Amino acid sequence: MALSDKSGTAEFHLSNWHDASSLLKPQSTGSSADQYTASSKSIQVTVDTIDQVCERESISHINLLKIDAQGAELRILNGVERMLRSNSVDLIYTEVVFLQFDQQAGQFDQIMKLLVEHNFRLHNLYDLTQNQHDQLAHCEAIFLNNR
Repeated sequence: MALSDKSGTAEFHLSNWHDASSLLKPQSTGSSADQYTASSKSIQVTVDTIDQVCERESISHINLLKIDAQGAELRILNGVERMLRSNSVDLIYTEVVFLQFDQQAGQFDQIMKLLVEHNFRLHNLYDLTQNQHDQLAHCEAIFLNNR
């Protein structure tokens, strides 16, 4: 199963480097990471939202939400809308991307906008990774609920 912004099934792209596999189809960035993120094949997987999982499992509060989904972080955050709206998430630790490694990948500014709208603030950025051109590619971000 994979988490997303809707329930159902979706194509999951298996990359040459398994840690880079994603619901999003990879695209070339011209960086040295392309050889790892290139898709070798895809499979069908069940997808669900965090909101649906929490409802089904009677989870009413999330202390720490950790997301590292190779560009699908924004989709996952859109699938936790109810929990965010009700202030039921305390801290979000997520990978954020600055380069478009995958088609339709949520960029840092989109994630920041969504979380600010839900009363979160950026606490800090960690593990900043640059490509061979010294461009910021991705990093980890911690967002705290302002309540």
